[in-house]
Amino acid sequence: MRTKYIVLVLSTILFVILGVLLLLPGKKIKIEGIKEMTYDYVNENNIGVEYFIKCDDSCTAKITKYGVSDSNEIKLKLKEDTLLEIEDLLNKYDVVSWHNYDKIDEKEEKGESFNIEIYMKNGHNVSSYGVFSLPNNFYNVKNELDNIFLNIESENTTEINKVNKIDIIINNKNYELNLEDNNTTKELLKLLPLKMKMDDLNNNEKYVYLDKSLPTDRYNPKNIKKGDVMLFGNNCLVIFYKSFKTNYTYTKIGHIDNLDDIDGNSVVVQINR
Repeated sequence: MRTKYIVLVLSTILFVILGVLLLLPGKKIKIEGIKEMTYDYVNENNIGVEYFIKCDDSCTAKITKYGVSDSNEIKLKLKEDTLLEIEDLLNKYDVVSWHNYDKIDEKEEKGESFNIEIYMKNGHNVSSYGVFSLPNNFYNVKNELDNIFLNIESENTTEINKVNKIDIIINNKNYELNLEDNNTTKELLKLLPLKMKMDDLNNNEKYVYLDKSLPTDRYNPKNIKKGDVMLFGNNCLVIFYKSFKTNYTYTKIGHIDNLDDIDGNSVVVQINR
């Protein structure tokens, strides 16, 4: 009898506890610890922008502008404080509630569209898109994100203007690349980090064609020095490993001091900021 009474009491307590737990509101997911995020927006004139964030040991950002004549892609460093600012913004306007918004307004033939994908370190994610249809608070999020990324771009540009040396690795050997102060190097820095295979030409240079054209200020140096780094045309990056005379024109990017002898095989080159 006593055992049945104890079992009944314990069952009642357990039932009450379960009832309380069921009545408690569920924990709302917050956007925190962003691992990767893509946000893109296109207006009715097909002019838009994509913001991309990727975080491993450190965070980087990428801005891709499209639909205009000066469309380009800019790679940037992202500070931890700025990432937290972005997370606060997304939570402020409850972007989690956008999850699976996924609407297409088939009545409209022209308008604004967006896509957002957020992956967090805790395993949660937010994914949403709209074609000619936008969720609540969309413009608040868009305008404040635009301002944040404009500041990130401005900070990185200021930092780029101060850079005069960067690391360059050729076949696992570390060197320093002393940079020229010109628009070519400033645009090249926006593409970093770069890792590429450079082929041999004329037994005196290694070259690779970049995906993006860079501004040029061509001249004929007359004498190439071992270690010179040049731009041939507007997108061919060249590292010279021998000294010689030339009649060709180049844009000077910089010079590698104490460059070791290099053979005629292809090399793997990595340039870091």
